Amino acid sequence: MPKYDVLAIDIDGTLLNSDHEIPPAHLEAVREADAAGVRIVLASGRMLPSVTVVGEEMGIRPGPCVGYNGGRVCSAETGEVLFHEPVPAELAAELVGRFTHLGMHINYYLDDVLYVDHIDEWGNLYSHRTGSKQVPAGPLQQFDGKTPTKILIVDDPQRIKDICPEFQRRFGEHLYVTITTPEYLEFMNKKVDKSTGVAEAVRSLGVPRERTAAVGDALNDKPMIAWAGMGCAMGNADPEVKKVADVIAPSNDEDGLAWFIREHVL
Repeated sequence: MPKYDVLAIDIDGTLLNSDHEIPPAHLEAVREADAAGVRIVLASGRMLPSVTVVGEEMGIRPGPCVGYNGGRVCSAETGEVLFHEPVPAELAAELVGRFTHLGMHINYYLDDVLYVDHIDEWGNLYSHRTGSKQVPAGPLQQFDGKTPTKILIVDDPQRIKDICPEFQRRFGEHLYVTITTPEYLEFMNKKVDKSTGVAEAVRSLGVPRERTAAVGDALNDKPMIAWAGMGCAMGNADPEVKKVADVIAPSNDEDGLAWFIREHVL
């Protein structure tokens, strides 16, 4: 019998290695867990279509998928939306205005479609990493009044790091603001993070928190790692993430996910 009934897995930096590929050892271990009866919940900052396709590629049972850092949860089997908490319209409009003025690349996620003003190097970087299709729509102010699931800014890591505190001060009371990779600054509804998303996914399966394991590497993974009955930080994880983890695995380039599954989940 497995030690846990559900395993929530972050994708980038955890399931994937530094080349943004699934190492054979990770794929084998995830399939072993699936075959043993462990339900796999993929939990990512990515949009849901880019999350569900990963599960399909691995050939595991369709299960609940957590996208947008917990902002939207769906059944991979039926497509049913189990949970959705978008960014309020007035805050989304302010963000679009601010970042348009700064000349920074904006990913605008509305109804599981990724809209951009135009195709540029930052959008192409994101699409290369995630497989997400960009829809160039022209000025994003046309969506003022809409409630996107998430807004993501893609730019130079140092610039992202420099502006993050300012935007956390301005929007942190009302929005969940986080850096997920050095190039990404993300904005979601204040009510959501990966722990709320994973909790909704696990609830739909009828599994208690204590029977849930979670593994990740970035700051957006910290809430679900702290929430889970067994939380694991990858060896390449942010130091703040490691502080809340029950166990630290080898890195994503050292088959750390496979180690965690075999040592602590199965």
